[in-house]
Amino acid sequence: MDRERRVILVTRHTRLQELVARYNTLAQARFYPEHWAPTSATTCAKTRPTAAACA
Repeated sequence: MDRERRVILVTRHTRLQELVARYNTLAQARFYPEHWAPTSATTCAKTRPTAAACA
């Protein structure tokens, strides 16, 4: 059987591109993670993973 090889490329927007789409401007998209995103300490406290994962 003679089959053609095909490549399917799946792409995803970067986190910054998703934030720009959500907040409409680059300045607002950059502001969000700096001021409102949960810190890793907060995330660790909420999810209670092993201590090694939060270190």
